[in-house]
Amino acid sequence: MKKTLVGLLIVSLLATSLFAAPKKAKKAKKGKNKGMNISVFTIQQREQPPADNKAYKWIEDNFGVTFSWDILVGDKDQKIGVLIASGDLPDLVEVDSEKFQGAGCLRDLKPLVEKYAPNLMKHYSTAWKKMIDQDSEKDANGKIIKEHIYSLPNYGVYDGVPSDTYYNQNGWWIQKAVLKEFGYPVIKTIDQYFDLLEKYYKKYPTIDGMPTIPFNIITADWEAFDLWNPPNFLAGYPNDGNGHVTLENGKYVYTDNFADENAHRWFKLANGYFQRGLIDPASFTDNRDQYYAKIAQGRVLGMFIQGWQFMGEPEQTLWTAGK
Repeated sequence: MKKTLVGLLIVSLLATSLFAAPKKAKKAKKGKNKGMNISVFTIQQREQPPADNKAYKWIEDNFGVTFSWDILVGDKDQKIGVLIASGDLPDLVEVDSEKFQGAGCLRDLKPLVEKYAPNLMKHYSTAWKKMIDQDSEKDANGKIIKEHIYSLPNYGVYDGVPSDTYYNQNGWWIQKAVLKEFGYPVIKTIDQYFDLLEKYYKKYPTIDGMPTIPFNIITADWEAFDLWNPPNFLAGYPNDGNGHVTLENGKYVYTDNFADENAHRWFKLANGYFQRGLIDPASFTDNRDQYYAKIAQGRVLGMFIQGWQFMGEPEQTLWTAGK
C-alpha cells in the first residue's frame, strides 16, 4: 500500500487555506480539472455530513474539492496503530495523539502555509511562533535551528478578537424565535435570560401542539456536567473542568467548583427558576434520547449545553423541518 504523508489540520479551517488559491478555484468551477478528494480521519464521533450539506456543496462547486470521512468507531489508539502500520494514511487527521508524529507520518506544514496560504498566515499571525514544534531540529545548546509545524489549531481566538465563524462550545442557547419575538434584546444577566424565556413561554404555552419547555438540562450519564458547569462560566472562568486555579499571594490555589460561592449562587438561582416552572422537571429523569428528542421537536426555548452535543442529529432534524 502507498504511504502518504499527512498533515494534522483541522477541517474547519480547510476552506480558508483553499481560499488562497483563486486561480485553481476558477478552473474547478469551469470544470477544467477532475477535482480532488480529501480523506479525513477524525476522533470526533460526529455524524457523517449529509449529501446536501451547504458548506461542502459550496466548496465542491467552487473548488472541485470533496471529502471522504473516516470517523472513529471503537478504540482510538488501536485505530491509529492500524493506520500507521498499514501505511495507507489519510490526507488529514484530527486527533489528540502524538503517535502519527512519533511514527514520522506528518508533513511539515510550515513551508507550505508560508508559501501557499497567505490567509492562514494572517489568521495565525499572533500565534505562529507558539505553534513551532518543540521537537524541531536544535543545535548543541538546545536552540532551535530549523522550525517545524505539524499541526494547525482549530480555535479561532488567540488575541481576544473572535475570528471563528463557527461556535460549538458552551453557551446559554436560546431559540431565535424568542429573540425575534421581543426585538432581539441584549441579554446581560442570567435573570434577564430566564425572564425572556418566561415571557415567551407564557405567550406561547404550546409549540406545534406540544407543551413548550422554557429551559431543559441534560443530567443523564456523563453529560451531567451541563448541570454543574454553569457557575464556572457565569463567574468568568474558562472550561477548566470541575475546578479553577487562581493566583493568590504568589501561590496557585485550586478551588472546587462544587463547593465555592459561585456554585451556591447558581443552584439557588436554578432552584428559583425551577419553582417558577421554567426548568423541565424531566431534566432529572430523562435519558439522552428523550432529552435530544425534545430539542429536535423544536419546543425547548433555552438550554445551557456545549454546541457539539446537539449540533448533529437534533439540529439537522430542525433544519430539515424548516425550523
